[in-house]
Amino acid sequence: MLSDKLISYFKEREIWFDDDSDSYRKVLEGLNIPVESTFYEFFMKVDDGATYYSRKFEIYNICWFMLNSDDLKLLMENLWINRPDKQLPKNYIPFSPFEAEKVLLYDINTDYVYFVNEQEINNIINGIIKSEYWNSFNEFLEWFFELN
Repeated sequence: MLSDKLISYFKEREIWFDDDSDSYRKVLEGLNIPVESTFYEFFMKVDDGATYYSRKFEIYNICWFMLNSDDLKLLMENLWINRPDKQLPKNYIPFSPFEAEKVLLYDINTDYVYFVNEQEINNIINGIIKSEYWNSFNEFLEWFFELN
């Protein structure tokens, strides 16, 4: 669940919505995002348009992008299917564009968030985690929105 600090921040900015969107729910379920996860709650309840911007970079509103653009679908396809070497397992969900040659990945299985370049993606595929990461999606969001 999202921390009280995050919920208060989103409500103050008026980007928190109590009503759930059926189309957003279908996107998240289609990606096998656990309903009880903070990742699921964030993308179901917080909506500020196509992206969220902070710390001089942006993250995608994955539901908006899956419904309105091919950019995220192409990124997922490139990571999960079209990689020249091994494919990234589908439990890693990209939720940012490649900026400065890096992308944010959410791990459905652990709730970790990774900020990785191409070589670090290869390392993750091979079971080697030596990249910048956050221990939970909550921790990442508090850092991203500069709340800690």
